[in-house]
Amino acid sequence: MLIVIPLMFMGASGWMKNSSHHVAGIAGGMILLIGTALICVLLLVSIQTLARDFLVPIMALENLDFADGWNRLIGLIRVEPGRYVSICC
Repeated sequence: MLIVIPLMFMGASGWMKNSSHHVAGIAGGMILLIGTALICVLLLVSIQTLARDFLVPIMALENLDFADGWNRLIGLIRVEPGRYVSICC
């Protein structure tokens, strides 16, 4: 969806036929697309790390299912969010 929707917009507005006249718009769109993709990857990696490092142990130790485990983890993060942020050197 991140690629198809902008390409459909570019095709509908005529940017693909006269691409030499729309270099700045195409470059801006590519920068926006890459930035959006990086944000999505960062979000997915963060969710995966939280699930692997915190959710699974909570589910195992407290005998909770998936939804209750996430609710418990989010409750713990809200109390002290700084404890769940790691600083990479």
